Amino acid sequence: MQKLSIQHCTMDDWDEILKIYEDARLFMAEHGNPDQWGHSYPPKKIIRRDIEKEQLYRCVLEDGRTAGLFWMSINEDTVFDELQEGSWPDDGPHATVGRIAANGIGRGVAGFCLDWAFSQSGSVRIYTHPQNTIMRSILEKHGFVHCGRVRSSVLLAYQRCCRKPQTAAASDCQDA
Repeated sequence: MQKLSIQHCTMDDWDEILKIYEDARLFMAEHGNPDQWGHSYPPKKIIRRDIEKEQLYRCVLEDGRTAGLFWMSINEDTVFDELQEGSWPDDGPHATVGRIAANGIGRGVAGFCLDWAFSQSGSVRIYTHPQNTIMRSILEKHGFVHCGRVRSSVLLAYQRCCRKPQTAAASDCQDA
């Protein structure tokens, strides 16, 4: 089994980051989700800001190659302040994860990133597009529960707030 680790991205990773996100946009479009990231998300200015704030991470294989990327912040994302058609099972401190992208050179990369984020905070929130069936499946496999919609958009909000993967329901989540 491959050994994975998580590291902060730096500006030295810039070209690789852009390539991984470009490939992820193509992959999403080819798998029925052309609208979530379109042709240019995330924009370069957001990527640069994430690197500067040390909120962009890379999932690294044992041989040093980058297998995936994700953004994570702790208690900073206000997107989740306006949850609709549902409620959060836990309103306490949490990490927010987004912009997960893998390049296909490793297996289980997205799940590893989600589990790592959970290990850092004990509660993780994430949102995704309804057409992103691959991510929705990964989220459910890793103990996330669907909690509602973000703002007035179509984006679906998920949270993992307990250590009961696959069997967690919103009603039995507790602080980890």
